[in-house]
Amino acid sequence: LKEIEERQIAAEKGGNTPIMMCPEGATTNGNFLIKFKRGAFYSLRPVKPYFSKYWSLTNAKPVHGDSIGLFAYFNLLPLPGFTMVTYHEMPDFKPNEYFWKHHWDGKEEKWLAYARAVRTLMAEAGGF
Repeated sequence: LKEIEERQIAAEKGGNTPIMMCPEGATTNGNFLIKFKRGAFYSLRPVKPYFSKYWSLTNAKPVHGDSIGLFAYFNLLPLPGFTMVTYHEMPDFKPNEYFWKHHWDGKEEKWLAYARAVRTLMAEAGGF
């Protein structure tokens, strides 16, 4: 966690490229977001959320985890118009005093409230 925070600080100062993290720590079927891990949120530093949306003629998705779906996905991928992936960039998010006053109950760890809020925003924006 300390190394992640050091990289975040260096990136904010322009001394490093930003790091990309998958906060779920796993993949799902693309229909919902699972609980985020603490890595990107523990230091309470700003994050820039991104999410991707997949569309496929066969409903196969690379994150599906189903070997049959994955097999169909990779065999049909070369076909034009078969699959489309869009990436969505959201504004930077950093918790501030308003956030803590209105979205943190004081009982849970701060990073949990932060991660939950970002997850909720991503789920709403992505239709998950």
